[in-house]
Amino acid sequence: MIRITILDCGSTFVDEALPLSNRSKNPRAFTGIGRKKRHQIEMPVTAYLIEHPNALILVDTGWDTIVRENA
Repeated sequence: MIRITILDCGSTFVDEALPLSNRSKNPRAFTGIGRKKRHQIEMPVTAYLIEHPNALILVDTGWDTIVRENA
């Protein structure tokens, strides 16, 4: 039997330019350096655990392109 578990790892605050790269004219905005708190957004952090009889697989997919382009 294969079981998939979604792991809610909490959240993190990042500059809005990181996942939404088309929202800033500043090419270094994604670093958050020198940017005000109002430009920070909270993003969920999740991973997936696949349990197979022969192995455990941990998958961290990162942010999908859709998240960056159509928030």
